[in-house]
Amino acid sequence: MTFQQIMILIATIIAIAYILGFAYVSGRLLYFRRSLKKSLMGASIIMSQKKEVLLSLAKYFRDSGAKLTKDDEVALTKVRWLKTEAKTAEEANAANALLKAFEKRVSYIEATHPEIPKGDELSWLSDALYDLNFNYRRVTATFNSESIGFNYWRKSFFYRPWFFLFRVKKRGSLN
Repeated sequence: MTFQQIMILIATIIAIAYILGFAYVSGRLLYFRRSLKKSLMGASIIMSQKKEVLLSLAKYFRDSGAKLTKDDEVALTKVRWLKTEAKTAEEANAANALLKAFEKRVSYIEATHPEIPKGDELSWLSDALYDLNFNYRRVTATFNSESIGFNYWRKSFFYRPWFFLFRVKKRGSLN
């Protein structure tokens, strides 16, 4: 074997290893992208349920005789028209921030209006809201860990130029 043939053989082995590495890293990125979509869909479903529970709480308070201020009515309208189907982490964060603000407002209404009866319906709605908050935190932790994994593989040293060329963008995290 000549020196030139040995160099071609070594270059071929390096090229095949590079292509196999690229395939492996791309496969990991696709796996994490699918996982991120599923987690984001789960977060959207939980936010939709949370929206319904908060609207039910507001209706319960209104039916029990609590007077809502203009700010409460504006916040209620914003939540009523909120779209919880998030396509990106930023959309999910914006929707969740609005739901958290309205949840604080609902808690304040409950605390400042003693005429609201503490019945089974209020207890059930409060428990449902607690469970939804717990599940959202769990989905958020899953999404954030998958986002870290996606961003790790996206930054692979030897393949970073290819992912830049293919416009594989950094994934954000949920709050």
